Amino acid sequence: MVEDEASRALNILTIDETGMLVEDNALDVRMMRAFGRKLTDLEGLSIDADGYLYATTSHSLTQKGERKADREQMLRFRITGNGVSDIATFGGLRDTLAADTALREAVLQATGQHIDMNALNIEGLAFVRQSGHLYVGLRAPMAGTQGIIVVIENPDEMFNGSARPRFGAPILLELQGGGIRALSYDAVLDAFLIVNELEGFDGNRFSQLWRWSGNPAVQPEPIALPDIINLNNVESIDSIVIDGEPRLLIMSDEGSEKKNEPARYMMLDYGQLTER
Repeated sequence: MVEDEASRALNILTIDETGMLVEDNALDVRMMRAFGRKLTDLEGLSIDADGYLYATTSHSLTQKGERKADREQMLRFRITGNGVSDIATFGGLRDTLAADTALREAVLQATGQHIDMNALNIEGLAFVRQSGHLYVGLRAPMAGTQGIIVVIENPDEMFNGSARPRFGAPILLELQGGGIRALSYDAVLDAFLIVNELEGFDGNRFSQLWRWSGNPAVQPEPIALPDIINLNNVESIDSIVIDGEPRLLIMSDEGSEKKNEPARYMMLDYGQLTER
């Protein structure tokens, strides 16, 4: 499952015997029609042990500072054969977060920072199988130099319509001033991987990879990955299996259809990861 832009927010790709990715355009169109809604600025995907896929848009304002319903969507669904089923949606996350004074107070008590949910921008999403919680990684707002993970403790009730989201204590991670651009649990490492952007000494921004145990009391560790500096706007990191061996796939969002320029990616052996 690959997320893209609003015209085709989600795509299903298969891997053929040569290792090439194969797209079924007709299947993708049927899937998008099944959702029955436009999805703009889709940012995060995750999956649980029962095969449910979770997706979220950014929930951010437009460049004109306007709210749009198609930018404020969370979904849960399954892929079954050549179709999508068990579709459930929730469109009230932004309002629920804005109204939750306990969450803002928890951040203030822990960091001394006031956060403004009007700046909300979601770019990370991870289902936590041990707890059944859904982690929502925020690019914005931040608490000073710390990134924020919003914990939804009741995703089942939220998606079946029986309850609004119940938030656990927010997780605050020292990320040196860059908001979360990607968040995923990696079963090979038994840890979460986070990507953000930092500002270098020359003023240029670069992508930084972090490894986090999942323990809110333990801060993430930066991973030295020199070649990642060649990728701009990294927004996704996932574990895949190639020829029976696990690999780490890091993808950037830097392509331009108008310029006929593709986005770039890195595929790594896990042995190439070293904490600095």
